[in-house]
Amino acid sequence: MIVLAVLALLAACGSGTPSSGAGPTLAPLSGVATTAPTVSTTATVRPTGFAATTARLTEPDGSVCERCLLLASTIAEHQRGLMGVTSLGGYDGMAFEYAAPSRAAYWMKDTVLPLSIAFYAPTGDRVGAFAMDPCAADPCPSTGPADPFTVAVEVAQGRLDELGFTASARLELLHLPCDPGGAG
Repeated sequence: MIVLAVLALLAACGSGTPSSGAGPTLAPLSGVATTAPTVSTTATVRPTGFAATTARLTEPDGSVCERCLLLASTIAEHQRGLMGVTSLGGYDGMAFEYAAPSRAAYWMKDTVLPLSIAFYAPTGDRVGAFAMDPCAADPCPSTGPADPFTVAVEVAQGRLDELGFTASARLELLHLPCDPGGAG
């Protein structure tokens, strides 16, 4: 019986295998200009200075998936995000948490690799998701959902559903530490 429960959880969550191609982040647009550090194409750059948090995703059928995300919760962390990062170092992605509902737009200025982003309302319901490619132009296109959100989650492009960030899953940030290789 326990084996069936574990298999159901893994199926609901996807494989969870970290992508070595996850890279720098969509930076929220703001009045403060930020630039990404120069990144060597041969060096592996992992994110530093961020806390980790466990994200719980619950499907309408009750199946639950947990992921280990880096957490950006300050304006400075939002602006830096995953800029210049070439590897998530085992983390499933990054959560951008806002204290109040936001309508911030995200862009891909000076990033290296493509990302997908999902936006979540205060209820935990997904209110938008987009695939975005790196951009070297100035200004870069920006995007965001029509509805306000309190959390945005970035993952390697195309991996939202695989990691459990489906349109029907409800997101909750648990604010519990996690192991970047052991969540899920």
